[in-house]
Amino acid sequence: MKENRYYQAFSFARKRWLMGLFYRYIFFFPELIKKFLNQKKETHLPRSILRLPIFNIEAPVYKIKFLGGLVIYKHQRYLKSRLPPRDHAFLVHLALRAGAPGKKLRLDDLYYNFWPESKNPSRNLSHLLVRVRKALKIPTHLLEVCHRGGEDILINQGIHFITDYSELEQILATAHAFLRAGELEFARKEFLQAFRLIRGTPLKKMFDPWSDELQRAIMNRLEHAAVGFVGFCKEHGYQQDARRILKKFGKMLPYSEKLEAISVQP
Repeated sequence: MKENRYYQAFSFARKRWLMGLFYRYIFFFPELIKKFLNQKKETHLPRSILRLPIFNIEAPVYKIKFLGGLVIYKHQRYLKSRLPPRDHAFLVHLALRAGAPGKKLRLDDLYYNFWPESKNPSRNLSHLLVRVRKALKIPTHLLEVCHRGGEDILINQGIHFITDYSELEQILATAHAFLRAGELEFARKEFLQAFRLIRGTPLKKMFDPWSDELQRAIMNRLEHAAVGFVGFCKEHGYQQDARRILKKFGKMLPYSEKLEAISVQP
């Protein structure tokens, strides 16, 4: 997000009593807020929000984009790295389930998901963590295995993860809020922005149970959003947008009966 768009969004949210939505939205742009703070620029954010760890200038922030091929950013800088499928799946798993400091994952859950038949899953996890830490340049002390409360856990000791999937959900929520407010053009722009995040089939060639389940959930979510948006376009005269979205998601969901049904409606 550019600086001028930030201030435009703030002004609009304040006028339309949508500040709660705006405060949730800015969590996807921590680097912009840090930039404002470094430059002593006004953020218009309450101190209670600015005190949150995600806006700590020293805290590492990663953006994990997996709605298509895996892309990783650290502090908005692209990290050139290639992770094998299991490491890729683990990173998404970590970012979604333990994406903030203090969050944790049970080792037994990781063993069951990634190495259900291994005789030594702890060794497999140790090797995986070495590869992931190296690829993302994560200090060892920020991602630790320890024993607490009677169980073995992997704990996030100070990393913030943001994902394009979480961003997608927030943008779709914003689009629906605009719809309820009767702001059709703003809603249209938010829907299109959300769909631009989709670069391909997420978690492709990931074969662990958790990835299979997540992929199905995401594809169902995308199907529902696409069908709803196409219906909206046809109702309000955005025919070109409808054709474009049908073409894009028709390739990703070739057997979708819902997309097929909405495509033949006038």
